Formats: sequence, structure tokens, C-alpha cells
Amino acid sequence: MAPHRTTAFASVALVCAALVGGGVYGYTATHITPKAVAEPAPLVAGVEVPGITSRLKENHPAIRMRISGSDGGAMDTLAGQFLSDILDFWDVTPMPQGKGFFLPPHVVASYNVLTGEGETVCLDTMAVNAAACQKLDGRTSLEWDRGKLLPSLTQAGNAFSIGVVLAHETGHLVDFQVRDKDAPKLRNPLRTLVNEQKADCYSGSWLAYVASGKSRRFDADPAAIGDAAYAVLTFRDRAPNLGHGIGVERINALLRGYTNGPDVCAQIDAQAVQSNRYDIPLKGTSTARKRYQPITSEDVRDIRHAVGEVTGTYPKLSSAPCPEPAKEPYLASWCASRGEVSADFEAFAAVPDAPWDRPVQEVIPHGPGHKIGPLLAALVQPYLTEGGRASTSAATACAVGVMSRALVSVKNGALMDFGDLDEIVDELFTEGRSATASDGTTDEWSLSRVKNFTDGMYAVTSVVDCAART
Repeated sequence: MAPHRTTAFASVALVCAALVGGGVYGYTATHITPKAVAEPAPLVAGVEVPGITSRLKENHPAIRMRISGSDGGAMDTLAGQFLSDILDFWDVTPMPQGKGFFLPPHVVASYNVLTGEGETVCLDTMAVNAAACQKLDGRTSLEWDRGKLLPSLTQAGNAFSIGVVLAHETGHLVDFQVRDKDAPKLRNPLRTLVNEQKADCYSGSWLAYVASGKSRRFDADPAAIGDAAYAVLTFRDRAPNLGHGIGVERINALLRGYTNGPDVCAQIDAQAVQSNRYDIPLKGTSTARKRYQPITSEDVRDIRHAVGEVTGTYPKLSSAPCPEPAKEPYLASWCASRGEVSADFEAFAAVPDAPWDRPVQEVIPHGPGHKIGPLLAALVQPYLTEGGRASTSAATACAVGVMSRALVSVKNGALMDFGDLDEIVDELFTEGRSATASDGTTDEWSLSRVKNFTDGMYAVTSVVDCAART
């Protein structure tokens, strides 16, 4: 939340600073417990996902590489299968810019940060981490921590998150092979941002390969695909100058690769990163205490006015609950029968339960963005439903993205901050109220909700482009 809403050679590591959230998968040996979903196969962020279970296939091929320092246990076996699947993907997928096919890493290593056993190649000291590197002689390596990193991904989230992490690290190796060898080797935060978002993008390309049913080793259901992508959000930078990227831009990079394939990943450059960050205040941290303030009735009205300025349709606000019995009471709801937004001003103004007041700090602490997203979803309905048309969850999430980009900008008074953006994405991955259509429904699949939001943030030019989304 903005402090004053009312004033208008490379070694590359992905640090796992927190556990992955989401639904818990049972884990036995090297198998992911099947989880049934309905048929027919739905579209998830534009990719048809035919899988009805999430599992390591019974007749999967053997692991392709020797893992130096491995203990031969379940964690390394599962990671080896994921890395093998990623290499399978690059066997059949040409690298961008006509650079041929990917050459696998020369060395793959595993270590246990808890016991000190195993082998590191890229990292100077063992850490809760995964890393990829290219040595001066051109040899490449990839490694991971089996002691704490991999178990945290499987126990606190979704085992496919391991695949996303290793696909990200492999993406760095792809980038090494695609890069112009004569280009200047810059070492600055912007260069790191570009490298990290390229790797996130390449990981999304592999995730789509699994989602579309092409993997020889894994099946994935639609919910698991969203849970796996969520891992990237949890690895966000809480301070924008750290170099890996805030959550929303990392998720956007993954989705670019997921929906468009790896060619677009090589197009991510400093200009693209700077354009995505243009006019967004990037100071402080997303978990700073000053962010966790009550959202006053004046704040709500300021946000309502900003929505009107952008859409040309000024929502009517009311404190009276919606009469529709099917509506679940919430902080903000669209009352179609009255043509107005019902806002619970007392709930907005309640003092937030900030993360430092809780026994366990969440990966993405519940902050003001978790409230603002659903508020925006209700406030855009008067525009989306003009002329008697019904809105969709996709149109709503897209419009919330457009509004979020407008409200976070300096020129519009910075009514939001970058921490709010990450919290809205987190809300879309979990409850999904920020993608609520005029009839109260939301898209079932979290990655589709998030994709429509990031399109609104970065791809479309106005809410006009959102209204027709189905």
C-alpha cells in the first residue's frame, strides 16, 4: 500500500527464501499422488491441458544424466526425472535465433545443505538454492540442494515446482548458448533482471510442454500447472533493487514463455524490462511495516474515482449489502440489481494483521493488495456491463490489470505500490476474487486468472481491449 493513498561468466542462482504455498501433494518415493479433475480438457492460460492426473508416469524413461554427489535418494531421483524431462523438451525444441539445439550441462550435481554431503560446482558454499553456471573454459553445470530446497517444494506445495526451478536454471544455460559471444558482458542490476526474466520465460515454455501432454515422463492436471507457476511468485524480490524481479514481472515473464514459446524469451532485453517498470515507484520493500495500514473510506473513494477516470464510467458506491442471495458477502461486491458496488467500509478500515504479528510469516503476507484486487473487480463492473452485457472472469481480471497499472503509476498519484501488485497476483492464484465476473463466478484455473491480469498490466492498451474477453 502506498504510504499516502489520498495524495494524488556467469554464476546464476535462484534462491529459495521461503516455502511454496498451495495445495499439498502426497509424496511417496518418486511419485506424485494422482489428483483427478473434470473433463473435457480445459484451456489454461491459452494452453489445452488434457491431463486428468498429476503423476510421474509408470513407464517413464530412465534418468538421462549422472548426478555427481547424489545420495541416490528420492529427492535426487525426482529432480533427475524433472531435469531429464526438461532436456527432452530441449531435444525437440530449437533454441531461439536459429542457434540450433541445446547442449545439456556437462556436470549435474547435488548436495545436502543440512549435512554438508554432496558436491557443489557453481556455488562457493552450500546454500538452500539451485544454480547454473558456465566456466571460463565453456563447460556448464547445474546443481541443487536436496536437503532443504527440494523437500520444501514437495512438502509445502507442488512437486512440479521442482521442475519449474530446474527449468529456470536450465534456461540460464540456454541463454548462455543463445547470447552473442561478442556482446559486452554487463554486470549490473538491470542485466541481472534481464537474465532472470529470460530464465523465468524459458521455464514457462517447458511448463507448457508438460501441460499440453507432450512429456514422456509426467502428466499434469490443470490445477497443478497453476500451482507450479505459483512457485515463481514466491521467489520474488521483496526489494526491487535485488535483481531477480518483483513477483508480478517474474510471473509475466513465465507466462510469456508458456503461451508463446521460447523464441519470445530471447527478445527480453533491457528496454523491455524498463518499459514494464515505467512509471512504477520501486522504492522500499513489499513487507515494510508502513505498507500495512487500514484502507480508509477516503482511500476507497479515491480508488473509485480513479476507476472512473480510466474507464469513463464512475461506479456508484454503497455501504448496503447486496440483496442477491447468491452473492457471498465480501469486502466489495457488484450488486447487479442496484447497479452499484457494495463496500464494507469497516472491513476495509480494519487494522491489518501484519506478518510480524503472526506465529508463521506467510510466503506472500496478506497485505492491502489482497483487498484492493477484489475492490477493483467490483468497481470495473459498471463499465464491463454497460448496455446490459454480462462480464466474464477473464474480462474482469484483465480490467483489474489495466486499473492496477494506472493506480500504481506516479502520474496517477500512486494510489498503489509494487507490493500491492504482487499481493493481487497472490490473491488471483489463491481465492481469485480479483477475477469475479458480474454473475459472481471466477475462472476455475488460477493460471488463467493470472494471465488475464498480466495481460491487462503489460499487453493491452485500455479496458476496451478487456471487455470482449471470454
